[in-house]
Amino acid sequence: YRGAARDTISEYWQSVKSRPHSEGSVPAIPTTLLDLGCSGGFSTHEMSKTFPGAELTGMDLSPYFLSVAKLTYPEHTFLHGVAEDTRMPDASFDVVTCNFLFHELPIAASRAVLREAMRVLRPGGVLAVLDLDPRRLLELPPLRRWA
Repeated sequence: YRGAARDTISEYWQSVKSRPHSEGSVPAIPTTLLDLGCSGGFSTHEMSKTFPGAELTGMDLSPYFLSVAKLTYPEHTFLHGVAEDTRMPDASFDVVTCNFLFHELPIAASRAVLREAMRVLRPGGVLAVLDLDPRRLLELPPLRRWA
């Protein structure tokens, strides 16, 4: 993750926002970002390097990971919740990220997370997903696939 995904998201944002007929209600530079499945906050903090000045919110199901995130990155907001139902207002984020989340979820939950991400994303915003290639998991020894 160390920069490659961050740079890709930034480059994509710039390419979309620089188009002459870019539609949507998002600003030229994102002001709000939601990181679903933020774990210990590392991915949330990495995105702050890409979009300095943006208000970043991380959400995770684990109160243990969130306690680490809050302690390590007190400058960001971290909330306990499920990605399938964030209880956030409609169209409230310029960017929604899901980093290494979907390989942990069953298909039905993954679909629910994507629906929720699109609901809270502003028109013209960016949904960024970074995860494992499931084919790569099959190459691992059986005990490492889910460890």
